Amino acid sequence: MARRAGKRRLTRSLTDHPKGSGLASVGKTLREVREREGATLSEFAALLKISSANLCDLESGRRVPRPRRIVEIALALGLDEEAFLELALEQLLRRERLAYKVKIMSDVVEE
Repeated sequence: MARRAGKRRLTRSLTDHPKGSGLASVGKTLREVREREGATLSEFAALLKISSANLCDLESGRRVPRPRRIVEIALALGLDEEAFLELALEQLLRRERLAYKVKIMSDVVEE
């Protein structure tokens, strides 16, 4: 990935991948975007403002970020925040052996 002045913004939508396409986790999605962009682990980690070790853990599925961090990552990559958050929450539920679908309703939550 070539170095550029300013913040790099990737444009990618999770809806580009139909259900059953194999992108069923945060880690797989991050790895697919990173490889498509031709970025090294350290370059991509710098873009996300996390360590290379943390990115490695995310891509391998050893870790799933907290919801707020998921939204930050989605925004940094130009991903659909709600779809990425749904994916992360469903992954966390699967770890607990709970087979639920998650649907984010952003207009309901107000601060």
